[in-house]
Amino acid sequence: MKHLNHRIITTGVALLSGSSLPGLAGALAGSALPDLDIPLRIPHRTITHWWVPGIFGVFATLILPFSDPAWKEFCLWLPIGILLHIAEDSMTTGGVPLLWPFGKRFSFRLTRTGGSLEYLLSFGILVAAGADLVRNPGVIDEWIDQAQRFSAFISFHFTFFGGRS
Repeated sequence: MKHLNHRIITTGVALLSGSSLPGLAGALAGSALPDLDIPLRIPHRTITHWWVPGIFGVFATLILPFSDPAWKEFCLWLPIGILLHIAEDSMTTGGVPLLWPFGKRFSFRLTRTGGSLEYLLSFGILVAAGADLVRNPGVIDEWIDQAQRFSAFISFHFTFFGGRS
């Protein structure tokens, strides 16, 4: 699947699931992480496209004590974003190493990377997410409030540790 479509589909799923802004950020980051194999020059869709680390990440987030709910949501959506990326790649003919290192690649063979079904799915998620935002305009105000609190948090810590304000 193309990079842009991973981001659209994964963050769209997070949005439609009622995620807050930190959750959307976690999903967006998670949607990009499996493709770090490309700049790291690791063979594509091998170890970084394996589902086991994502499952462990979800369980770790559920059991670890987090004091800040926003941080917990970010940390929960990060591995979910990774798992969604892998699920999205399993729709392509290239597939993913589902049973790595013990088995062959798994693929639903629904589309080729960059195929019309991939773009149709991305467009459908965009329309559904946009419709959801139109039905719930208060969500955007909530996101703005979350972004302002996060900005104040970063500003305080940057100043506290000797940075310029």
